[in-house]
Amino acid sequence: MTIRSFSAREIVLYILLGGVVIFMAIFLGIRTGFALRGSGPGKLTPENLPNRTNLKIGDVLPAFEVMTADSVARPIGDILKGRPTVIVVVLPGCDPCKNLLTTWRESKLFPAGQKIQVIVLAAVSPGEYQLGELEEFGTIFPCYFTDFLQMDKQCGISGFPSVIGVGGDNQIRFIASGYAQELDRKFFEKYL
Repeated sequence: MTIRSFSAREIVLYILLGGVVIFMAIFLGIRTGFALRGSGPGKLTPENLPNRTNLKIGDVLPAFEVMTADSVARPIGDILKGRPTVIVVVLPGCDPCKNLLTTWRESKLFPAGQKIQVIVLAAVSPGEYQLGELEEFGTIFPCYFTDFLQMDKQCGISGFPSVIGVGGDNQIRFIASGYAQELDRKFFEKYL
């Protein structure tokens, strides 16, 4: 058995290739949410989810108005109706927002008739009540609109999508800013 020796050029090439592979693994892990702080089997809790908002767990969700697709203003409290609710705050044209909603739709994470309701809240400029690419999710999840500036002033949301879990008492139970792929039915049932 002969041992092959590598040239200096081959060694440098393999080191660079290894570096690229490691960089891509880290980048994709962070980008897709696999690298959530402290996540892992049994470790996903509201306290270790990324929160890029001014909202705090335990606070009551601020009262603000949302608009229906036909431009009717309604208080968010009327939409929640005292039910445990998952609010997905999205930006039209946001790829991570679309990916999250696609994943939830395809996994049938929220079957019809369950006690937890899901609403999509699109942060838009006043008067621009269109979901764009997210329109396809309007048949699955009720969609409402909010003024982007009003939402920023009241909630300080700076990461999209942001998933806000609100109990039947309108108290915030969890907030996940960014790509929240690891949230599953067990998590929602446990914390809502």
